[in-house]
Amino acid sequence: MRTIRIMYVVLILFIYAAVASSGTEKNRDEKFSLPAYTRLLLNETDMVGYKLKYQRKDTWPETEKDQEPKMGITQCWFDSSGRSLYCEIWIFDSVEEAMDRAKFLVTHVAVPYQEGSFSDTIVGNKSWIGVQREGGAAFLFIYEEHLVSIMDPYCRGDQKKKLQVIAGKILKKIKNISGR
Repeated sequence: MRTIRIMYVVLILFIYAAVASSGTEKNRDEKFSLPAYTRLLLNETDMVGYKLKYQRKDTWPETEKDQEPKMGITQCWFDSSGRSLYCEIWIFDSVEEAMDRAKFLVTHVAVPYQEGSFSDTIVGNKSWIGVQREGGAAFLFIYEEHLVSIMDPYCRGDQKKKLQVIAGKILKKIKNISGR
C-alpha cells in the first residue's frame, strides 16, 4: 500500500513537471523576462531564505492550431537544504481565458485540486489547492487575466501556508501594476 502511495506521488510530480516544462528553452540558467512579466516576477526580497535556481520562458501546453502559443514564465527557487519551489505566471487575453486555462490545469494535472485556499481566504478572483494525500502542496489562483501556479513537492502541514503567502506577494504586484 505504501509503495502504491509513493508511486502515486511520483506520478503526480512527473505529470506536473511535464506540463510545467513543455516548450522550455534548452538553457535553463538563461535569465530573461517577457516585458509584461518583469514587474510580476519574484525576487530574493520576496523569497527570503531561497535562491533562484532558474527562470525560463514556457509555452502553454494547450494551444489551438490557428493561435499564437501563450507564453509564461517559470521560476524555480531552492532553499538551503536544496528543496525546490516552483512558480509559474501566465498572462492571458481575458479573465475568461485565464479561468478556462485554470480549469484545464485543475482537470488535466494528476494532482487533485479543490476550490479554496490554505486559510479561509480566497486569493484573487478564484483559487484552488492541491489535495495530495502524501507530502507536497500546490496552489493555483487567477486574478483578472493572470494565472499563477505555485508548487512545493516536499512541504507538509503548516508549511503549505507559505505557498499562499507567496501567492499574496504576486497578487500584490499584479494589483500595483494594474492600479486596482
